[in-house]
Parts: sequence; C-alpha cells; structure tokens
Amino acid sequence: MTADEPRWSASSDSRDDGPESDWRKVASVLKETLPPHAPWLDRQRAISAYWFCISATFANQSAVDRLKGEIERDFEAISKLHPRLDHLARIVVRVRGGQHFASVLARRPTLRYRWFGGLPAGLTAIDAYASVTARTFRKFLDTASLPYFSFAEFARENGIPAGGLHPDPDLLLAELIEGSRPALIVGGPGGIGKTRLALEIARAAERQGMLALSCGQRADDRAVEELARSHMKAADVLLFVDYAEAQNQLAAIAAAIEAANAAGHRLPLVATCRASAVSTVQQTLEDLGVRRLMLAGAESGPHAGAYLDWVVRRILAHGGIETIAGLAAVCAGLPVLAAFALHLHEERPETFARLFQGLAGDTSFEQWAGRRIALTLDRLAAGPSSGAERRKSPPCCPCRCRKLSACASRTTPPRRSSTPSLPTAGSTTMRAHFSPPTTSSPMRSSRRMCSRPASSRSRAPARCCGRRMLPARSGARWRHSTGSLAMPGSASSTARR
Repeated sequence: MTADEPRWSASSDSRDDGPESDWRKVASVLKETLPPHAPWLDRQRAISAYWFCISATFANQSAVDRLKGEIERDFEAISKLHPRLDHLARIVVRVRGGQHFASVLARRPTLRYRWFGGLPAGLTAIDAYASVTARTFRKFLDTASLPYFSFAEFARENGIPAGGLHPDPDLLLAELIEGSRPALIVGGPGGIGKTRLALEIARAAERQGMLALSCGQRADDRAVEELARSHMKAADVLLFVDYAEAQNQLAAIAAAIEAANAAGHRLPLVATCRASAVSTVQQTLEDLGVRRLMLAGAESGPHAGAYLDWVVRRILAHGGIETIAGLAAVCAGLPVLAAFALHLHEERPETFARLFQGLAGDTSFEQWAGRRIALTLDRLAAGPSSGAERRKSPPCCPCRCRKLSACASRTTPPRRSSTPSLPTAGSTTMRAHFSPPTTSSPMRSSRRMCSRPASSRSRAPARCCGRRMLPARSGARWRHSTGSLAMPGSASSTARR
C-alpha cells in the first residue's frame, strides 16, 4: 500500500508482557512470510508506511518511541531478505496504543460504531443503506457512481437566486441543527429524487462529524433510546427514514427522538414519503416540530420543473447518452428514469436498445410508456414464436411437474391400470406416507390444491400430466414425487396414473 493507505497490524489483547512482546511475535511472522508475498515485493506501488496498533496502553511517550525504533530496525533487517524488499528500510512506522484511540473517540464518538459495530436493531449506517454494488441500479444513490446535481449549481448556471424552496443539502442540515424544527419531510411523486436528496443531507452531516443512520422496518423507539444511552456525552446523530408512510413505528420513533432532544441530545430526523402521504406523515411528526419540502407541485416553487429537466440532462450527459434522439424528452421531469436508462446503457446494453429504441416519435414519458405497453401486448397476443421463448413459457400442469412435452401430447387422461407396475417414461406416480389417525388429528375433507397461483392454475388442464390432485385424508400426508405408493408396514407397490 502507499503512504495514503498504510499497512496495519493490530493486537487486541493487553497482556502482562507488554506491546514489545506482541510486536516480536508479529515480526517473526513477517520475516517468514514477506519474501514470497507479492504485495510487499511490488515496487510500482511500494508499501511506504506501517502502523502498529494495539489496545494496550503505554507508560509514557518514551515507551512508544522505543517500540517504534525496534520496529524500524526489524524492517531494516527484513529488507535484506530479498532484493525487492529494499524499500522497507525506509518505511515510515507509526505506533498507536490505547490512549490514542481513546482520545480519537473522545473527539469523534461516532467512530465507535464504525470501528466496533454494535448499532441498535433496525439502525444501519448510511453508507450501508446506499451500498454501491457494481451491477445494481441502487448504486446510483451513491456519489461515486452518479454525482449529485444540486439546485445551487442549477441556480448558478441559470442566474436564479439560490435558497428558497429548493435549498442545498448543507443549508437544509443547518436549518435542522440550528432551527426550532428538528424534522424535515421531503415529499413528491416517485422517481423525482427524494431519497437522493435525503442521503445527501445525511452525507453533509457526516462531513460535519455527525453520525448518520437509516431507520429500517425493525427500528422502533427502543432503538432510539438505546442509541442515546450508548453516548456518554450528548449524542449528535442524524436519523433518516425512507418511505416514512410505510414505517409502522414512526410515531414511536418520533416520540423517542423528542424525549432524547429534551434530555440534551441532538437527533434531527429526515423522512421521505410520496406526495399523497405527506399530510399523514406531517401529522405524525407534528409534536417533534417538522418542516416539509415538496419537490413537485404548487409548493415546490416556480423553478422546480426546470430544475428537474436540468437534472435529467446532466444525468444523461454524465453517461454520454444525451445525444440519443428523444431520450431527454421521455425522461423529462423523472431523474430516476434517466438514471435507469444510464444503468441499462452501462450494464445491459441489449435491454437498453430494446426499451429505448425508436424514441424520435416520442415527446413525453406517457407516449413512450404507452408505446412500450402496446408492443408488449402485441408480443403476448402473438404467443411464443421461437423455441427459446417456448422453453421459457410457464408449465401448463397445475401440479408443477414441468413435463411440457408430455403434457402437450396428452388430450385425454391416461387410462388407469388396476395392476401395479413400474413407472415408465412420460408417466408419473403419487407417493403417500400414512400415519395412524389420532384423536387430535382433525378430519380434513378439503381437496389438496396445487401450490401454483390460482390465476395460472385455472388456465391449465386439470389432468394434463396424468397426476391427480387427490383429497387429503385424516392422518395422511401426501406429497408428489416420482416413485411408488408406499405404506409403512406393508410391501411397496406402485400405481400408474
């Protein structure tokens, strides 16, 4: 690793023989493993720094300096074990003991959860919520994959006064922290950028040294109370609730936040919800003190529509697809559709070409969606036209046997045979395991149904593969398989259906 990414060695146990003994054990391992270990031999990206971290405490700074000198001498000796290790003679060594980490945690207590975990149930770090996975659409919630195009940048480009109804994440955070209303609702229709704005507010909080956490479905008032109790000093944590209308414990979470803030903690809340649920969510958070920010509609201000169109153009330009005819018009006002088109263009170009081809005649999302729906209905009405599509068709049998060729060849149920015989190709059998009925076993007379959805089961022939859906009997357990009809305690027999 480089100087910006030092090599770490850590010891978590504090023993009587001290940090020096811990290092000597580490040094013996390094001397045995470093010569053949490729990363240490890489001169293009030579390792230039080494941090030795231990939870034990040092008596004084002199003890730290003595251990540092010993580590430097050991690396000088290791550098002579192989010609390509000579750079280790100049390695920069840092020694960090328990006192160092205690002082860092005192300055930034939120690092505790990054280092040691232990968040209350239902709470997750923001970077985990907006995790960047290489081939998933969720990656566009992260700044590393798609930059955030703020209203302030739009205002500078177009000569519009910043602030007002579309303030920047930093301004919104400052209002949450310093104002009298510690809760913010970001509302609007789907795909307009509510979640991304809320995440940018959370990232702004992290840049100021705050801890930013997402409240999942498992979060409740107990999680907030535990979070406040875990801080020896006043907690400084921003909480984020996405789709607040679906959070069943929202009222309890708000009450716990209100109590924690009254006790001296600082727990601002940012919630997102659809436009139709803003009034309900606002009423739930009323006692906490809440402001709502609408990203569309009459409350969003005179420049909201122009801002969304500008964001769409910037997203498309970021992926180099802004020149595709009709794409900007189809995605107008829907940043999520532009991000989705960019995702398909990067990860699934065939799907992108199929969905967004021939856009020159489409002047809006409604026209494009209507044309896509019509094409889909036409394709479904035509039926599968190729062998590949036929293989993808769902099985016609209600018992899910998936014997498509056998099912398609039968027009009438096969004739029953009273003589047991072994199963043959194209035939299926039923195996039943009987257990003696007990007084506690309820009498069941209902017909055992196939586990496929009723909508697909009703369209399939009742006996297309010859496997009969038999009624369940008292004390009997039925299951489908290819095999025999067997009873415990009796000879095994087969019954061809």
